Amino acid sequence: MHNNYKISISCGHISTSYNEIAKCVINGFSDKINGRLKISIMDIKLCEFLHKFKMATLDQINRYFEVIGCNKNWSYRLDKLNKSYNLINEIKLHNEKNEDIICYTLDIGGMYLLNNYSNEDINPRVDDLTSQRKTFDSIFQIHPYSVIKSLVCTEVYLNKLNESNIVNMENRFRIREYMILTDSEKECGKSPFLNLKIDLMLNIDQTIETAYFIKVIIDDEIEKICLDIDKFNMFKVNRCYIDKYCSLDVKSVKLNLVFTNDEYMRIVEAGLRYRGINLADIVLTNMKFMIDNSKSINGVAI
Repeated sequence: MHNNYKISISCGHISTSYNEIAKCVINGFSDKINGRLKISIMDIKLCEFLHKFKMATLDQINRYFEVIGCNKNWSYRLDKLNKSYNLINEIKLHNEKNEDIICYTLDIGGMYLLNNYSNEDINPRVDDLTSQRKTFDSIFQIHPYSVIKSLVCTEVYLNKLNESNIVNMENRFRIREYMILTDSEKECGKSPFLNLKIDLMLNIDQTIETAYFIKVIIDDEIEKICLDIDKFNMFKVNRCYIDKYCSLDVKSVKLNLVFTNDEYMRIVEAGLRYRGINLADIVLTNMKFMIDNSKSINGVAI
């Protein structure tokens, strides 16, 4: 039902040291191979954006900087930051039926840059060799579907950023709470531990007063989707949980299931209705994964 993707990763220039990155930020320096190297404030802003959403295409990066009022074409600069500075990695998704998807994620040098030259809290032990190795290895354990999920979340954020005031945003977090169950719920074997993974949470401007939980559906079994909906319904009826995980002015929460496959979305919707699942605060969205000149996804219903 879903297209099979293969992944390849172009890592940065691994000989670039932290000392050289520091020189690039402060005064810049000349390298025999790469020429004059200098890291600008815009480069740091790019790394902050990639840290927030993990991955983004060239088109998404250009649109983000356009929205925040910093028009810049990143086409040449991204290649430079990848090959000469060790700040970002280039990830390519291959598919026989479509053109390649090219996106970018932070490398070790980019995290070092943010940890020392921005307000981002990255890792207090980023200089530790073990931490470096762990970060470097994790880059090569990325699953193609994780890339797609990240790009979908980036797209949802950009669509709302372009038209609304986002009060609060959390990317990839878990809700972990122990519930107080009734006797009947205990007899049914319901677990008291609420563990709900959310791909993206957005609090839109205060006039809407609604928080949207975004879950990207790639090939999840319908039983798992039903379980996530059940967990969400347990969460939304508890005001204490909403206050804890969302902005205090939020009056309601909605779960938006974003499908990358239209056919599968229709199958799941029919299955949910057949099971009599309560869809009062559930939104099913079709987001077609368009691969056209590295443009990512179109159409999100929030």
